[in-house]
Amino acid sequence: MALVAGLLQVPLAAVAAVAPERAARADEPPKTAVTEEKAVAAARRTGEPVEITSRRGEDRTVRALPNGRVEVQQHLRPIRARQDGEWVGIDTTLRRSADAVVPVATAVGLRFSAGGNAPMVRMTRAGRELALSWPTALPAPTLDGDTAIYQGVAGPDVDLRLRAERDGFAHVLVVKTAKAAKDPRVAKLALAMSAKRLAVSKEPGSGVLKAADTGSGSVVFEAPSPLMWDSSQAATATPQTRAAVARGDEPAEGARTAPIDVAVADGKLTLTPDQGLLTSPDTKFPVYIDPVWTTSKASSWGMVSSGWPDQSYYKFAGKSTEGVGRCEVAKDPNCVKNQTKRLFFRMPLPAIKGRYVQAVEFTAYETSAYDCDYDSSIELWRTSTLSSGATWSNATSSSVWSQQLAWRAVSYCSR
Repeated sequence: MALVAGLLQVPLAAVAAVAPERAARADEPPKTAVTEEKAVAAARRTGEPVEITSRRGEDRTVRALPNGRVEVQQHLRPIRARQDGEWVGIDTTLRRSADAVVPVATAVGLRFSAGGNAPMVRMTRAGRELALSWPTALPAPTLDGDTAIYQGVAGPDVDLRLRAERDGFAHVLVVKTAKAAKDPRVAKLALAMSAKRLAVSKEPGSGVLKAADTGSGSVVFEAPSPLMWDSSQAATATPQTRAAVARGDEPAEGARTAPIDVAVADGKLTLTPDQGLLTSPDTKFPVYIDPVWTTSKASSWGMVSSGWPDQSYYKFAGKSTEGVGRCEVAKDPNCVKNQTKRLFFRMPLPAIKGRYVQAVEFTAYETSAYDCDYDSSIELWRTSTLSSGATWSNATSSSVWSQQLAWRAVSYCSR
């Protein structure tokens, strides 16, 4: 499934908060029921939707409707997590525990280093564990929301940032100066890696890293091909974009980017940053080196851009520069070059298997547009399967686009 449009920015996914349930009064209609049969009966009796709690998932909500039908709401990424047998809303805010730094609630188990020689991160899911260790002892981190900042990990001008995600984590190396970029500790980063019940490999061609179950072979964790970028950005970048760039969350439109070479061997994950970007006189520091690990789920997303036809944006991290439509320098210098972007989403729906589907609604939220005065057409298409190596060069042929499903004329501006 893909979006085609003119001059729109669409976020990775709507952020949904799951409020804690309160006890219902006797005179209130039931909001939940354990089984579908009870939920359907309650919905018909009260005239209100009733959630079927036995079918609740980390990214799924199923409700019985008063007309006897069942509604499935499927999210692209998790909106809740299991804690002590109960569902709670996702909260990536970091807290210090006795011997680690942990998020409040995420769909995977995450433990960041509290300092010292312990692994810098442990990520677990269903008894499988992936752990990465920094080559030397880490300092105690400073916490900033969802991010743990370890200062001076390879000299005074190199910091490590670990960021908790809904279903994974990102580790970003921040190289602040040209002098620091020449340090041999930055030229090649060899992270000790341990994998419990997992086999880690790199996918040929795309460079995607995969950690697969040693028994079934199914992928448990994966990381898109890692990217590095400098701090260049167009002069007209928005305050929100500048703030995100300063945090190291994303490259600005116009940033100089380069792929990072990755090798998996002998119990190590070795990252080799691009020396051309690190040493170029045109590079603007800080430089950010950014691999991101997430759980491997049936749902996935990606972007392709005609401006960078061979670059994959598979499972991008929700950056402000990802979007859909035409990006023209004459209308916005942030575009850097005239280009067209497409967004892809894959959202399997196992909850409706064997059911008659009455209707389907796809919802995406537009956050900004380059032209606030005129609506632009946005189209929804059925496409071939999204692959981790999707680029403009291989994902825009007619064989990919099989059926137009809908279109809308919209525009949105935050001003």
